Amino acid sequence: MLALETAGILVSIAAALSWSVAALFYKKGELGLSSFESNALRCILPLFSLTLMEVYFHGLSFLNINLANVLSILFATLLTLVIGDSLYLLSIRYLGVSLAVSTSYTFPVFTSILAFLFLGEFLPQTAYIGVLLTVCGIWLLNYKGEKGVRKSKIGFLTALLTSLCWAAGITAFRHILFDMNPLDLTTWRMIILTLILSPFLVKAIRKASFKNAIYLNLGGFFGLMLGGIFLHYGLDWIGAARTSTISSITPLFSTILAVVILKEKIRLWQWLGIASITLGLMLVTAF
Repeated sequence: MLALETAGILVSIAAALSWSVAALFYKKGELGLSSFESNALRCILPLFSLTLMEVYFHGLSFLNINLANVLSILFATLLTLVIGDSLYLLSIRYLGVSLAVSTSYTFPVFTSILAFLFLGEFLPQTAYIGVLLTVCGIWLLNYKGEKGVRKSKIGFLTALLTSLCWAAGITAFRHILFDMNPLDLTTWRMIILTLILSPFLVKAIRKASFKNAIYLNLGGFFGLMLGGIFLHYGLDWIGAARTSTISSITPLFSTILAVVILKEKIRLWQWLGIASITLGLMLVTAF
């Protein structure tokens, strides 16, 4: 049991790091494309890679899935990877990587509440302090955004809506894992996502440069494939609330990477906001 819990913690950390790396590739690759086109184009490499993994490890058995699970995955995928991730890509465009990620990754606040209501997972008493710290952190991050008042407000709103969509979707994915293994869930999630976004894929391929396509697919490989696999194993092994807590270290990874690689400038109050959000999220689902 302890070994499984440790493994769940490690894969949750790995998910956070994968999403941080993915955000850098998305920032470089989405130029000239709409958020839906970027979302569609990034699916090619992860779908191909996941299909190869399934055939190698499980043959074609992953194709045996009941209609109820398909509909559940469709619902959760629409929330997380279509609506949520499209809003996420838009927020990166308006706010930059570190601020967009820090605001979007308030989703553990909402996930812990939904997991308590619908999955029976424990909500700690420190949650109220955590929510207050998180809200204060979001305010600090949004204070005088770098892209101008209008764009900063748009970026802030899209990032917050992203966190709501992700929280509802993650709770739904945790429920699906009672009946499916994590790899099968990740693969079917990619199949359904690609089918949903297929109308945008042809246009995206025509518009995107080869370089942009490579960046977006590398982002998809880290974010959708690796991040998805790690997330689902974390959900399966230690639950939605704890996995969300641990993945809240993503803002720290993203900020460091954004400053070092993308040369983004972070102001003092924004550093305080990132610290406040990180501490708040950890308190929300602390055990």
